[in-house]
Amino acid sequence: MNIKIGILTLSSPEWGGVYQYTLTLLEALKNLHNKRYEFIQLRNKSFPKILERDIAIEVENVLSDIDFIICPFPSLFPFLMGKPYIVTIHDLQHEYYPEFFTPEQRIMRKMIYKTTAQKANLVVCESNYVKQDIAKFLSIPGKKIKVLASPPPNYIMKARIDEIRLIEIKEKYKLPDNFLFYPANFWYHKNHINLLRAIRLIKDKYGQEISLILVGAKENNFENVNEEIRNLDLSQRVKYLGYIPDEDMPYLYKLATALVIPTLFESISIPIWEAFYLGCPVVASNVCALPEQLGNAGLIFDPHNVKDMAEKIYDIWVNENLRRELIRKGYERIKNLTIENYAKEWGKILEEAINIGHVVYKIDFFEEFSAGAFVSFDPMRASRLYNRLAWTAYKYGNKSLAASLLFKSSFETRSLKDFLKGIFVVLGLYGKYMTKKYGEKNLEDFSLI
Repeated sequence: MNIKIGILTLSSPEWGGVYQYTLTLLEALKNLHNKRYEFIQLRNKSFPKILERDIAIEVENVLSDIDFIICPFPSLFPFLMGKPYIVTIHDLQHEYYPEFFTPEQRIMRKMIYKTTAQKANLVVCESNYVKQDIAKFLSIPGKKIKVLASPPPNYIMKARIDEIRLIEIKEKYKLPDNFLFYPANFWYHKNHINLLRAIRLIKDKYGQEISLILVGAKENNFENVNEEIRNLDLSQRVKYLGYIPDEDMPYLYKLATALVIPTLFESISIPIWEAFYLGCPVVASNVCALPEQLGNAGLIFDPHNVKDMAEKIYDIWVNENLRRELIRKGYERIKNLTIENYAKEWGKILEEAINIGHVVYKIDFFEEFSAGAFVSFDPMRASRLYNRLAWTAYKYGNKSLAASLLFKSSFETRSLKDFLKGIFVVLGLYGKYMTKKYGEKNLEDFSLI
């Protein structure tokens, strides 16, 4: 009998690397020809349908015939559903830069990451650096953590650059002849501001005007970046393109003089792999797993040191021989990172994870919530669960949410999506409550288990 494996695909392009990672995972599983497995995409309606069989998670009993789940990001979903699973943890940024998160977000991340990792059959990550973090911060034994780097998505690897289209893309976005390219959402840790300061320093020190092309979602640091562009008088040199269709992205890499990654924190940078595939030289931060990823195929700098960043950017900007050498080394670095090899490695991981078996755990926080109640999702149980959520919301200070949940409990509620949303809102309230009552320092080891 086939083992039915669901792949949770709930991300969106605004999620950045997680979205790209999920796309590549699905493409790899399409290439994993194992008659024992039937892969089923569990998706939001907005997520592209990639696998032959898919299920929209909004409908009831979506997991009744799913045997195993692959979760491409930390989520309580498979745990709450009472299913064995593999989870991918991309990084533990909140442990290094807690100031980038609210107290509630920090507590939420601690709860979700630790619970998800400890109850998973196996944990996957993309670098040895992150493997060490998972072992350190989440108390996961090394033998349970599998390191597997993900290649870029298909629209990068299968790109065939057309010279006429190259000219059209340059005209479409009004690109300069030479530019640095930085594709990243505007989060604080992406370090756009130090990059702008480095570009200004290059102009002041060497008289070299450098153009910068930015793409990515307008996250919480977007306005600060715009203000810094004005303050540094770089408005004529920095251009934000907004959302770029997948089919256009390979051309931006090909047209760029270099890819720059000034991030303060990054487990693995998918744009670095993309640049290697498309022959774009790379200059990047020396943080986390990026030196491990780059090897000798890129220049590195200290992202906190504007002078160091400026010098390395200037080197790659003016030295054509250096750029050619880095492009050659990039191709060498990426040549074995293929969808086919990635699929084979996932096959080995699945075999090991499925053979571990599964124990259904109870959630201590919601003492009366068994995993079976989530799976069966009959109206009576749903009503009782909503009542419990309403009581918890009231206890932790949100009377309007409590009233809303009580209202829902009065009807035959069959929306799994709404129910899960209610759980996570309550968990957020719980984070606020615990932070206020005990303080963050006393919650370092807190989880749901």
